[in-house]
Amino acid sequence: MNKTRIIIASIGGTCLLAALVLAYLAFDSFSTGVETQEELQAMETAIGNYVKAAVKPMQASVDAVEANRKAYADWIAEAKQLAERGDKEFAPTTDAAFKTFMVSEAKRMAALPGGAAGKLVKEDFPFGFQSYILDGAMPPAAELPKLQRQWDDVTTVVTTLAESGVYELTSLKLVQGASAIQQPQNEPAKGGRKRGAAKPAKAAAEESPIETTVMAVEFTTRPSGLVGVLNRFAESERFTVVEKLQFAREKDDLMEALGGEKKAETAAAAPTGRGRGRRRAVETVQEEETPEDDSAKKGQVVTDPSRASLLKVSMTVKICDFKTMAKEEVKE
Repeated sequence: MNKTRIIIASIGGTCLLAALVLAYLAFDSFSTGVETQEELQAMETAIGNYVKAAVKPMQASVDAVEANRKAYADWIAEAKQLAERGDKEFAPTTDAAFKTFMVSEAKRMAALPGGAAGKLVKEDFPFGFQSYILDGAMPPAAELPKLQRQWDDVTTVVTTLAESGVYELTSLKLVQGASAIQQPQNEPAKGGRKRGAAKPAKAAAEESPIETTVMAVEFTTRPSGLVGVLNRFAESERFTVVEKLQFAREKDDLMEALGGEKKAETAAAAPTGRGRGRRRAVETVQEEETPEDDSAKKGQVVTDPSRASLLKVSMTVKICDFKTMAKEEVKE
């Protein structure tokens, strides 16, 4: 056997051995895959059998689901009934009769007790309707149903403030453009145009199932008066929401009791010269702070809730009507 045949035989043996190894590996992988698939099918069958055996459409389960559904429906009905219990119905009227009614009610509310010269409000308070109460304008006949509801809501808020012991009502303004609940905007369609964006605001307001009156109210009161206002709004049959509540003291009582404001004003009023003249001015300011003042303050009560300054409160009040009375009229 020559050298060439030996080389060819070696290469052939090597290739045959490699082919046998590859064939074995392929067979082993195939066998392993088949076994794994059989195991997965067996596990799926076992899990399916377990689920079918554990979860059965028993009558007790069906009764429990039905009981939960009924409890949820009852809760929804009770919540709607509580929210709608304050809805009101207003009798048809004329523009002249309604204007006379507004003026008489404004006089009644202006006489409510408070801290502004013994009254809740100062003289010529417009109650959010300057043009109709003070300027002599006549309410439009087409808007009488809306004005009746808004005026009733205003009288409700003012009466609540008076009954809560508010010191003075300083401002009450109707927030325009908030008579309808804001509807969520749809996702923009192709081309960047939003679906439903072409609907006018008036049409959206007419389609809203809820009518709201939004008022921006400002008043001064003791802390007990503010607590009384919030409690009465929470207990009101009329669905009332308080938003954007802010309050603060009219002045810093502690600073005033310690004389900090007076010292600051004196220091600000002192002349700002140079050299000897400035030192004389500082000495004069120091001499004005006599020891008698310090001795008079000894033993003085620094803070006293009964003598504390009033709270200046601003809030947004929203009163909602679900128009249940109008629905009942339509059914009848």
